[in-house]
Amino acid sequence: GVRRGLVIFATAQAAAIAVYVAVAAGPTPLRAIYAAAGVEHFLGGAATAALFASMMGFCRDESRATDYTLQACIVVAVQGLGGGLSGFIAARAGYSAHFIAAMVLASLAPFAVWLAWPTRLLVPDRSR
Repeated sequence: GVRRGLVIFATAQAAAIAVYVAVAAGPTPLRAIYAAAGVEHFLGGAATAALFASMMGFCRDESRATDYTLQACIVVAVQGLGGGLSGFIAARAGYSAHFIAAMVLASLAPFAVWLAWPTRLLVPDRSR
């Protein structure tokens, strides 16, 4: 199901970010950096696909396009803000600390999905 897909791919993405922690820890061959980036981008894309699939389930029948667009805009805005701030954070804290923080935050996402999914907040009311 969608919930399981979100948990699986969010966990995989967090694990891929952990590879950046290893890369930032010391001298690393360029091939390893390319491999880490490729794996993380692939798993990040899979997590995004799972997220977007779940967003489709939270759209009301009478306003599917508007609901989906609004959700997608929120995702893009948050990603843009995080991406924009990440360079400043890495410059201040260092790459290792930055990627450790990113890994910790990413590791919280699967738990948030697992814990919050059954609540009224995340389950659309289809009775109307």
